[in-house]
Amino acid sequence: MSQIQELVLFQGPAVWGIANGSPFCIKLEFFLRHQKIPYRTKMFNPQIAPRGKMPFVKWQGKLIGDSDLIIKTLCKDLNIELDKHLNEEQKHLSHALKRMLEEGTYFAGFWNRWMIDENWELVKQAYFSHLPPLLRNLLPKFLRKQVKRTCHGHGISRYEIDEIYENVNKDLASLDHFFSKEGPYSLEIVSRALILRPMHFFHLF
Repeated sequence: MSQIQELVLFQGPAVWGIANGSPFCIKLEFFLRHQKIPYRTKMFNPQIAPRGKMPFVKWQGKLIGDSDLIIKTLCKDLNIELDKHLNEEQKHLSHALKRMLEEGTYFAGFWNRWMIDENWELVKQAYFSHLPPLLRNLLPKFLRKQVKRTCHGHGISRYEIDEIYENVNKDLASLDHFFSKEGPYSLEIVSRALILRPMHFFHLF
């Protein structure tokens, strides 16, 4: 690995005893820590976020958004090969499973946190309790309506609860045999951040 410069990670505040409420921020920070890439964190600023969402980083004078693109850029710049112990067939399967988790399974957890009332109370307390009273009352309602539209557009909220949980359990079962004893790699990073860690804090699946 070549000489490492300091990276600035822009993300939200720590919640529920974990580094961040966003699984994609957790995913990126897990990668940074495992690869021993020095970084410091700053509070997320949507006005300068390249894609308008968390996380994003400042690296070598540039702002880079999207956790996958950030990891890809750092691997290229620092000569990191996460999946070098996988053969080509395993790499293709790993890619397919990551897409399943990030485009499918993730939204089940997203819906569960924001749309199930008992979990929504936890989210609302963690994310918004520090705000001034007026904003604390208005912003959660506004954002929850946006999340409701997002979940409907994605399709996850059009299923019955039992159907959502059944599909997630099938997703998780497909991962059982695919973790490596040689250390975390790209699929495991995604799995731990998007699925395993959030399950400790909500009534999931």
